Amino acid sequence: MADLKSRIVSSGFRGELRLGEPMANRTTFKIGGPADVFAVPADEANLAVLAREAHEAGLPVLVVGDGSNLLVRDGGIRGVVVSLARFDGIEPLSPRGAFRVGAGVKYQKLAYRMAEEGFAGLEFAVRIPGTVGGALVMNAGTPEGELKDVLLAAAFIFPDGSRRILLKEDLGLGYRSSRLPAGGIATTIDVLLSKGDPDEIRGRMNWLASERRSKQPQGVPNAGSIYKNPPGDFAGRLIEAAGFKGRRAGGAEVSSVHANFIVNAGGARAADVLALMDAIERTAAERFGVRLEREIRVVGEDVSPESRVRSSE
Repeated sequence: MADLKSRIVSSGFRGELRLGEPMANRTTFKIGGPADVFAVPADEANLAVLAREAHEAGLPVLVVGDGSNLLVRDGGIRGVVVSLARFDGIEPLSPRGAFRVGAGVKYQKLAYRMAEEGFAGLEFAVRIPGTVGGALVMNAGTPEGELKDVLLAAAFIFPDGSRRILLKEDLGLGYRSSRLPAGGIATTIDVLLSKGDPDEIRGRMNWLASERRSKQPQGVPNAGSIYKNPPGDFAGRLIEAAGFKGRRAGGAEVSSVHANFIVNAGGARAADVLALMDAIERTAAERFGVRLEREIRVVGEDVSPESRVRSSE
C-alpha cells in the first residue's frame, strides 16, 4: 500500500492520505479495524485522481461519510476508504430555493442552515446523523419526509475519473434505499426547497428534535437505526417483543431506550454487535416470521485466526 500512496502523491494528489487508519476513529460506533488506505481528497479533481489510481491498481474504493450507519468488522477494510469531509460547500443556484450541496455536508446541519435562510422542506432531517452523501445512498428520512422529496439531481465521479450528473429519476430512490450507478461516488446534490417563515420552520424542527431525543439513546456510541421497519410494523417493537431490549454481547448492548439501536457500552467489537444482530434476526424469523432487513452497512473483514494468534503472543 505504500507503493500506492507514492503513486497517488506523485500524480499530484492534494488532500490527506493515511495508511492503516483505525476505522474506530472514523465511525460513530467507535468500532472497526484499520483501513489499508484512508484518503480525504481536497476536491473533485483530486477525487478523480484517487479514483483512477485505485482503479488502475485493482483496489476497491469505499466511501464513508461521518461514519454513521456503518459497522466496520474487526479485521478492517482492504483497499481505499474515502472521506468527503472537504466537500462541504452549500451554493445557491436560484433565489427560488435551488441549492447545490457538497456530499460532505452534515445532513442536519444543512436542514438548520436552510431554516435560518427561510427555506422549508428539510425539517425532517433534524437529528438524522450522517452526511448528505450518505443520505443519498440511503434516501435518508423519517415518516415526515425523505431526501427524494426535495432532490433534483446528483453529480458523480467514476473510476475512470469522469464526472456525470444524473437526475433524481435515474437514481432508483426508495424506502431507505437507492440504485446509484455502479462505481460512482456522489460529490454534490441539487435540491429544491420552498420559501417559508424561519421561526415556523425552526419551531417544527425543535419539536421533532425533542421527540426524537426522548426516544433515542444519548451520549453513547451507536450507528443509528440497525434495521429498516418491516411493512406495517416497527423493527424496534419486534426486537423488544422478542426480549432483546437491554441484551448484551461483550461490549455491545441493545439499547434500553429504543430496541432498534445497538450501543457500544464500552470496548465493543464488531463481532459483539454482529452476534446480537444474528440472534435478533434469527429470533424475529422464528417467532414472528419476519425477515428484518439491515439499515446499517456492515463492511470489511473479520479478524483472521492468524491475526488472533499474533495478537496474543
